[in-house]
Amino acid sequence: MKTIIPVPLDATVTTSFSSNAAARATKKLFLDEDSANFHFVFDSDNDRPMKLPVHKIILAAASPVFHTMFYGSLEEKTEVEIVDVSFGAFKEFLQYFYLADVTLTMEHVPGVMYLGEKYEITECSDACSTFLMQNLTADTVCWAYEVAVLFKRKDLMEFCNTLAKSEISAVVQSRCFMECDQKVLRHILKLDPLSGPNTDVFQACIAWAKSACQQKGLDGDQPQNLRDQLGQAFYEMPFALISQANFFNFVPPNATLFANEDLVEIIQMVASSEFQPTKFVKWASAQGSNNQSIRLSRIVEDSFVIKDIETTTFSSNKSLMLKGISFANVYHFNKEKWTYFVVKFPISKITITTKGHDDQPQKKKSPKILFNGEITLVTHGTNQVDLPSPILIKPGIKYEICLQQEVPPSSYTFNTLKPLLRFGPDVEIRFHPDTKLGYENTATGLVTGLSVERLETVMNCDLV
Repeated sequence: MKTIIPVPLDATVTTSFSSNAAARATKKLFLDEDSANFHFVFDSDNDRPMKLPVHKIILAAASPVFHTMFYGSLEEKTEVEIVDVSFGAFKEFLQYFYLADVTLTMEHVPGVMYLGEKYEITECSDACSTFLMQNLTADTVCWAYEVAVLFKRKDLMEFCNTLAKSEISAVVQSRCFMECDQKVLRHILKLDPLSGPNTDVFQACIAWAKSACQQKGLDGDQPQNLRDQLGQAFYEMPFALISQANFFNFVPPNATLFANEDLVEIIQMVASSEFQPTKFVKWASAQGSNNQSIRLSRIVEDSFVIKDIETTTFSSNKSLMLKGISFANVYHFNKEKWTYFVVKFPISKITITTKGHDDQPQKKKSPKILFNGEITLVTHGTNQVDLPSPILIKPGIKYEICLQQEVPPSSYTFNTLKPLLRFGPDVEIRFHPDTKLGYENTATGLVTGLSVERLETVMNCDLV
């Protein structure tokens, strides 16, 4: 054995470093039959029941419920049957104990969220909620409402409200809407504002009632059956917000649904905004926001030469509504005199698209175009684009703002920008480099500000 030089007695140096050895070890143990000492059993009545192998000590270390089970009531057992969730959901749930990177599927998320609540794995429930917010569409939001109510997820409920309001026409035409229960229908009807220049919501309510009749074996052509299925939701339909023109497009063709006193009250609501109904709910129209705005500066002081194509990619850790974009002032640089002058800048074409998840590139899907527009940037003044319809920014999804123009020679901005903005107690907007460039470019670009709205709070984030 070699002699080791003793450490000096006064040596007090310590250090710490990262190691992936533990993560690699637990990853190898995931669903490893050879080393497992416990099994969760599914379909025990079947000739070939399915089993999931686990390690009691790993599950017990992460969950107090499993600790009590394995070292209490189930201490001597080697398996237990699971009857309250599917095999697939439980398998996805077990990833939280073994894997650093967890893969979820929409099909099993409710089951995984249920297991997270049952076994007190908070990060599991949070991750499921975030996964749903990242992947929900107008076609699935009604289903997500039921999930949010079942598991009391306020964040998911607020996200569903925002998505439903921004895409209400698509929501009420979805199959998921036709299959939702009356509680979800009434919740959607209470979103304010709902009815715009069309009668999509009203026609969808009738279609929903006919679908409910069909599911219960009732005649959907009988007005009384439709009224019975709608119940109180009939009086919560936003008749007060319908225009006179759309009133005649909807009410006369469906006249058999209305009693005489119903028609009188609806006509009075449509004719006068001051009328107060006694039977129908008169939802207030959208009110201006009284929330305080926040302006965050990204300037570090520098200049930046403008290219023909400029892209800015960003993501948020919370759900936001993107309502507008501000851009940098542009200048012409005269190298001979070392001064900046006003530049006549060409029209820039603006495109906003989705890029994919924050932690991985978008796969299989083509980027979705969310906005097309244009702007002529100026040297002095405000370069601002207000979106005609707010864009829903989902947490963890990357969005790209692209400006395309034929840049005059020696065109510059004065802005070097911060790559990360924090505001409020929990919101982060992160800017990402353009991977096609081969260098870090988050500190440069033409996008200097985002106007965003939280689900309940409005904030102007000035990035210049």
